Amino acid sequence: MPESAKLLNCKDSRVANIVMIHIPDHLVGFVNVNRMRCSSAETETNSEKIESSEHGPLEYIAGYVVQKLCKACRKSSKTDSTELDSLLQCLKSEHDSSSFILSRTRGGLVTPSDDLVRILHQAELHFRVAVQGKQVLRNIDVDSICFVTISSPIVKSLWENIVLSSGVTKSGDTQKLCLENVVKLYLKVRSFSYARKYITQFKIKEKQGKKKALRKDLKLDS
Repeated sequence: MPESAKLLNCKDSRVANIVMIHIPDHLVGFVNVNRMRCSSAETETNSEKIESSEHGPLEYIAGYVVQKLCKACRKSSKTDSTELDSLLQCLKSEHDSSSFILSRTRGGLVTPSDDLVRILHQAELHFRVAVQGKQVLRNIDVDSICFVTISSPIVKSLWENIVLSSGVTKSGDTQKLCLENVVKLYLKVRSFSYARKYITQFKIKEKQGKKKALRKDLKLDS
C-alpha cells in the first residue's frame, strides 16, 4: 500500500490505494473460478453431462431470466433498486449473441454473461439429479434444488465475480436475494419445460397405443 502510487504510476495516492485494495479480491476470485471450473469438469464426468446441443437453449433461458427480472426491477417502486439494477446489468453480456439466440431474436432477446450461464449450468445439473428416476412431475421441489445450487462453491465463486464487477456491497442482502431469484426463476421455467415434455411424450405413447389396438381389432374382424 505505501508503494501503490509508484507501482501503478499514479500521481493520486488515494486512487492508487483504492485500486490496490480491490486487486486481491479479483485475483482470489479469478483463482477460485478456474479451480472450480476444473472441479466442475470432474463432477460432470460422474453425473449426467450437458450436451453441446443443449448450450444454446440454456443460454436462451438465461437471457429470458435476466430480461424478466430487469422488467420487474423497472416496474418496482422501491427507491433502493439501484443496486439490483447494477447487478442485473452485469448479468448481460457485452459480446455478440450466440448463434442460437441470433437465429431467434427480433432485437429483444438478451445475451447472458458467461458467469451467469455457468451458474445456471450448475442449476441444470442439480435439477437433473433431483428429477432423475423419480415421479416428481406434480411436486418438483424448486426451493430445495435452489438451496443446493446457491450453496455450491462453484456458484458462490462465480456470483462473487459478478458482485465485484457490479460494485454492489458483498455483505448486502440485495446480492443474495438477486442470486436466489435468478436461480429460482430458471428452475421454475425448467420445471414447466420438463412437465410439458413429459405430457407430450405421454400423449404420443397414448396415440401409438390406440393405433396398435385399432390394427389388432381390424385383424380380428378380418
